[in-house]
Amino acid sequence: MATKKPASARKVPATAKPQAANAANSAAAAKAGADRRAELRAQQEAAARKGRRNRLLMIIAIVVVVAIVVGLIIWGIGKAGKASSSPTGDQITPPDGNTTDISQAAWINVPSTSPLKSTAVRVDIHFDYQCPYCKMTEDAYAKMLESLANSGDIDLNLHNRIFLDGNFPGLNSQRAAMAAACVDYADDTKFYAYNNIIFANQPATEGGGYTDKQLTSDFPASIGLTGDALAKFNTCYSGRQTQDWVTNVEKNNLGIIANNAGSPTYLYGSDSKLYQDGSGNIYADDSSKGTQVGVNATPTIFVNGKIFAWNTLFTQASSSSNPTPTITDAASLLSVLQQSAGS
Repeated sequence: MATKKPASARKVPATAKPQAANAANSAAAAKAGADRRAELRAQQEAAARKGRRNRLLMIIAIVVVVAIVVGLIIWGIGKAGKASSSPTGDQITPPDGNTTDISQAAWINVPSTSPLKSTAVRVDIHFDYQCPYCKMTEDAYAKMLESLANSGDIDLNLHNRIFLDGNFPGLNSQRAAMAAACVDYADDTKFYAYNNIIFANQPATEGGGYTDKQLTSDFPASIGLTGDALAKFNTCYSGRQTQDWVTNVEKNNLGIIANNAGSPTYLYGSDSKLYQDGSGNIYADDSSKGTQVGVNATPTIFVNGKIFAWNTLFTQASSSSNPTPTITDAASLLSVLQQSAGS
C-alpha cells in the first residue's frame, strides 16, 4: 500500500513561485529605484556644491585680478608722480644764481657782455612762465632790457616764480624754470635767449603748458644750444638737478624774513618791508597798510629795491582794451628806470 509523503515534502503549487518572484523583484526594484534616486540627489547636490564653489572661486579670482590691476595702476601713477617730482641727479646751483647756497636761492643774474657801470641800475623782475601779463612785459621790453644789461647800464635779475602751478596741472612753471636754470648751467650765454623763447611759446590759454619735447629739443635748437652744452643741459634736466634751486627761489621770494646776508636785505630784491592791504595793494615800509608779505604776484618789478609801477610801462585806453607799451627804445627805458631809482 502506498504511503503519503510528509507535508514538508509536498510540492508548492506552480502559481506560488511567480508570485514570490514578483514580490522579490518588486522589492529589489524599489530598493534599486531608491538607491538611484539617492545617487541622483547626491550627484545633484555635489554638482550644486561644485557650481557654488566654482562661482565663489571665480568671484575671488575676479576680485584678486581687479585688486592687482588697481594696485598696478596706483603703483604706476605713484611711479609716474615720483618720476615727475623726484630728482635723480645731484642738485646744483646755476652759475649766475645769486648764491652758491642753494637754501638762499632767489634769482638768476642775466649774464652781460660788458662790465657793470658805476651808475648801473639794479632791476629785479618777478615773473612766472605761465603768466600772461609777464609775457606781455617780455614781448614789449625783453630786447631793450637785454641791450641795457649787455651795455652795463642795468644789473638785471630774474626771479623765476612757479606759484601758478598751484592753479594748473603739469608743473609747467616748475619744469620751464628748471630748464632755464639748466641752460644757465650748461651755457650761460644762452640763458636769456632760452628765457625769451619760453615766453614766445607761451600757450594762448593760460596753464596750457609746455611739453618736454619743447623744453629739451625744440627750444634748445632754436637758440643754438648744441654739442656738449646740449648734452650737459639734457643731463641736468632729466635728472631734475635744478629742482631744489627752483623750489627755493619760490619759497624765498615769498619770504618776509630778512634772510640775505648782503644787500638787498630781502631775497625778493629790496631793503624794504612790504605790506599788503585788503585790496591787494602793496606798500613799502608802512605797517599801517596791512599785513607784511613777500612778493606774491607777477609781474612785480623793483628798481634799486623800490617798487616800480608796472603801468609806467603800459597804457590802457579802457578796461576792455589791451595795454600798449609806452616806451619804444632802450635809451628811453633806461631814463625811466633811472628816474625811478632816484625818486
